[in-house]
Amino acid sequence: MSRLHTITRSLFLIAAILAVVASLFIFFFAGGMEVSASSDGPTVERQLSWFESQGWWGVAILFIFSALYYAPHRFLNLGQNSMVYLFGLAAIALTILAMFSVGGIFIYSGFFVLLGLTLLSVELLTKINRAP
Repeated sequence: MSRLHTITRSLFLIAAILAVVASLFIFFFAGGMEVSASSDGPTVERQLSWFESQGWWGVAILFIFSALYYAPHRFLNLGQNSMVYLFGLAAIALTILAMFSVGGIFIYSGFFVLLGLTLLSVELLTKINRAP
């Protein structure tokens, strides 16, 4: 195994770990605000947890994002480069689309996936150029 391949695997692993950390951060520290107002009383604001504001769907989204960032690492270990690119590009695209909600926290994972895809491309191109 080449050193470039090892670095690529490490970048994908870092992206997967950062995605889990980001998901846990969102679950425990993100949420929403509930505002109750009545005509005869004061306005009441209450901080909601992620689960209270998003429900089970929000928890599923966090699992999906974590799995999506783990997939390039897994498929690279299996030697399925086309699946690495498919899931890597999907993770980056969904992070960009989710920038308006939770995607900003996942930007670091997306950056490491992008670096990993770039290094994987360099590795594959050098293998093609070395072929007899």
